[in-house]
Amino acid sequence: PRGLYLHSRTMRHRDWLLANEDREKLRGRWADYFANHDVLITPATPTAAVNDQTSLPLSQRYITVDGDKRPYFDQTAWLNIAGPVKLPAAVVPAGKTADGLPLAIQIIGPYLADRTVLDVAKRLARRLPKPVQPPAFTE
Repeated sequence: PRGLYLHSRTMRHRDWLLANEDREKLRGRWADYFANHDVLITPATPTAAVNDQTSLPLSQRYITVDGDKRPYFDQTAWLNIAGPVKLPAAVVPAGKTADGLPLAIQIIGPYLADRTVLDVAKRLARRLPKPVQPPAFTE
């Protein structure tokens, strides 16, 4: 991820224009989807919250998805689908795993429908389990 991040910060303008053209095409596809749907509800991440790995260098951190070890930054896969195409999104706590790790869902709405996303988030939050409090806040 670090190399891709650095490359993205230093790409040539022509490459940026090509990437932006692809992004605009993708925005059009999302607009088509939202012509028939008010919001899209997705997982916030591919896993529940992960155990603390701050003692490890970033390159050694990982997540486990369906028993397979995956790069740590795969954790952002679901979160990255809204931002690059300028869609409003909110993450709402959705309970916890059997091990007590927090779970969350993401609500994505059409371009400029921030109020719709917030309204759906507020309504869902009333029906979902209360958020898990981190140990630092409960001790």
